[in-house]
Amino acid sequence: MKSVAMLRAAAATTALAAVLLFGAAARMRTMGDGWAVDANQAIERYAFADRSLTRDMLSARIGLLRNYDMINQDLASADESIERLVQLAGDDLPLRDAVSRLGDHTRSAEAMAEEFKSENALLQNSLARVTALCNLLQDSPRAGTVSARFLRLTLDTSPAAVAAAQAALAGVKGARSDLESQLITHGSLLIALLPRVDAILDAVREGSRDGEIEIVRRLTVEHQQRIEAGHQRAFLGLLAAGAAAGILWLALLAALRAQSRERRRRRENERLSATVASLLLEVSSEQLEQRIGDALQRLAAHAGATDAYLVLQGEQAGRTYVWSSDGRLSENWPARVAAAAQDSPLWEEDVLHLALPHGADTPLGAMLLSRGTTSLLLLRASTPVPALLGFERHDTDRGRSDVIAGLHMAQAAILQALRRDGLERARLQLELRLARARRMEAIGAVASGVAHNFNNIIGAIGGFSEIAEIHAGQNRVVREDLSEIRQAVDRARELVDEILAFGRGHDAEYRPLALQALVEETVRLVQATGRGTVCFAAQDWPVGREVQGNATQLQQVFMNICNNAFLAMPGDPHVDVTLGFRVECRPRAFSHGSLEAGDYAVVTIADRGCGIAAAAQPRLFEPFFTGRQGGTGLGLSTAWEIVQAHGGTIDVRSAPGQGSRFDIWLPAMRAQLQAPVQQAAAPLSGNGEGVLVVAPAAIREAVEDLVAQLGYEPVSVDPARADLAEQADHAGADAVLLVDAPGAAHQFLPDGRSGSEHGMLLLMRPASGQAFAPVPLAAPLDPIALAAALHPLTGAPTLQP
Repeated sequence: MKSVAMLRAAAATTALAAVLLFGAAARMRTMGDGWAVDANQAIERYAFADRSLTRDMLSARIGLLRNYDMINQDLASADESIERLVQLAGDDLPLRDAVSRLGDHTRSAEAMAEEFKSENALLQNSLARVTALCNLLQDSPRAGTVSARFLRLTLDTSPAAVAAAQAALAGVKGARSDLESQLITHGSLLIALLPRVDAILDAVREGSRDGEIEIVRRLTVEHQQRIEAGHQRAFLGLLAAGAAAGILWLALLAALRAQSRERRRRRENERLSATVASLLLEVSSEQLEQRIGDALQRLAAHAGATDAYLVLQGEQAGRTYVWSSDGRLSENWPARVAAAAQDSPLWEEDVLHLALPHGADTPLGAMLLSRGTTSLLLLRASTPVPALLGFERHDTDRGRSDVIAGLHMAQAAILQALRRDGLERARLQLELRLARARRMEAIGAVASGVAHNFNNIIGAIGGFSEIAEIHAGQNRVVREDLSEIRQAVDRARELVDEILAFGRGHDAEYRPLALQALVEETVRLVQATGRGTVCFAAQDWPVGREVQGNATQLQQVFMNICNNAFLAMPGDPHVDVTLGFRVECRPRAFSHGSLEAGDYAVVTIADRGCGIAAAAQPRLFEPFFTGRQGGTGLGLSTAWEIVQAHGGTIDVRSAPGQGSRFDIWLPAMRAQLQAPVQQAAAPLSGNGEGVLVVAPAAIREAVEDLVAQLGYEPVSVDPARADLAEQADHAGADAVLLVDAPGAAHQFLPDGRSGSEHGMLLLMRPASGQAFAPVPLAAPLDPIALAAALHPLTGAPTLQP
């Protein structure tokens, strides 16, 4: 290989030398022609400028030129020609002297031209004035004589013509008219100027430079002949050297003919790489998969393969792209081949070439035999994206190193396009998150301001309604109206709380979660509300698989959607909740949003209700949009923001009269990256801690059932009893739940406060022996809020809301 490389370098060097020598010879052959052309052009420009100068001065003399621009251009052209001739003369002294003499003549002509321009300007002015005065004095016979004599003088400035003009002008000298005086003045000036101007013209015309121009031409020809003689000698020498180099190059070319076929193949590889790169250049994510399939088809044709596939590894493991000539290659076959080849001993660096029957005793060979494939070529790459490029083919002669090199280059182009697409998708996701964060920030600012002012208003309404209720006495009608007002105030406070919760955003601490346990607990909480029946099933959820998230927020999502499902079904509602696992090999779009390829947990909440109108589905997750009477439009929008913050999306499928299905997609942590489940991520359930329940008899049993469903031990007490604090201490309860009995809080609070304006109040004792601390709860009693409030009793870390 080394000698071949040296031979190729020698051939290239010799060919280059031959080309350079022949090129130099050709240049030497024509080099003198350029000098001669420049010199002759400069001489011709000078001769033309010289003739034009005489012609333009005569035109100015007879009044055909109104200005002297043409004369100035003639002089400038002559000067430029002289400067160019001086440059071309170089070291040729005779030619330089002849050009210098020509320059002296030019400068003399320039001086005479300047004198001519000044004299001729006066002449033309006086001539025009004399003509005008003669026309004004046309009735005078003397004026006619003067006009005739001066007309002759403009054509003939001989002494006789000058004498005749002077005599005619002398006949006017005795006149006293002002016009005649002016005629005398300008006529005298014309008599003096016309001979001088004509003398200058004669000098310029008679001082012809034709002789000097011919001398310059002759010397130029002699100089050209000397140049051509030197160039001819150099040309013959270069031609001989080029011929020798050409003969040597032909000899080397004969030795390199065996390499021509290899070079053609190399060019095919380069064209293949360029074609694949251009095919994937500036391609959108939607077009990328099709373009990669087209690229695989081209690569398969280059490798003589019947099937081609690309299997991504690393973070994008499982993502495959397939092209098959007969369309019978299954989607999971490339992944199986990649798994079987991972630890195969047949790898040579990053290439695995298997041609049966060689290697038939290996697992990979057995797989190929089962499929009827005769040979396999695998190319492995680690950058920019770990991947495996495979070809199954019948042409075993196409596994040469040059073909493999071209495939490697094309593979790098495909992987680079995939990396660019991933970075672009990440950028778009980041922009979407930033836009969502800004939108939530703006909504939160507005919501907080509105809620604050609205809270003040409804606080005043509630306060005045309580005062009015005191003054109403036993007036039943008034008390019923006031009760309705208080219920409306409570509903307004609930709406304010929802607005504030939505406006605060959803920043929280994320940690690994056992999703199945969290969904099961949510189902129990929903079931405890008594709104309907909920069935849960974990269809294909892998044991030990987790998601990264916040338990409280995700539970709020599931609760909100389940509540909406109950409201969509009159009578005895039934909701089905399922947990599944999905592996997406390609980016996927949903009814709302899209997801990248990866592993996902899917929580499906389906109802059999009235369904959602098609026109309303695109706006389901807009803040304050609702299709339900009395709804706030914040439940689904809050759920959407939480799921988006977790990196997931919600897919909605619904039709009027056929129920609705909400698929909540959440990224699942990879098995190898799972961390041990932390205690703080456990579901919000108790461990049998005692809770004293103080509620009216009508609802006491339902409240006790709810507390028991949450995992705590309820202890029931009549709210009319005066020893509630002693009962709590006797039962060892660390929490007291007051339902529709806020006035009883004075028995537990040291400062005698009446507790909450709401109908719900939870009194918590942080540790044994310490005083109770009030925790207000909104009515009606929410199982999630109650579970979160009671959670510190378990001793687990407090979850972030």
